[in-house]
Amino acid sequence: ITDLSMPVTSGLEVAAELLAIRPGMPVVLSSGCITEELKDTALRIGIRELVYKPNTVEGLCDAIHRVISQTKHP
Repeated sequence: ITDLSMPVTSGLEVAAELLAIRPGMPVVLSSGCITEELKDTALRIGIRELVYKPNTVEGLCDAIHRVISQTKHP
């Protein structure tokens, strides 16, 4: 789980780096401003779920459940 806006880097950059090291890793991106462009970029990178901020614990748990249930376990 990462946030789009962080002090040193963006959540998109973090996700891209993680997925370059471990393709298929379930990544969730949180942001207060989710545009169509962000959705397209996130999908292209491999981010599985976008969560709007402010979010609730329940909403975040739902997103985590969805990505985990879609993940193939060895």
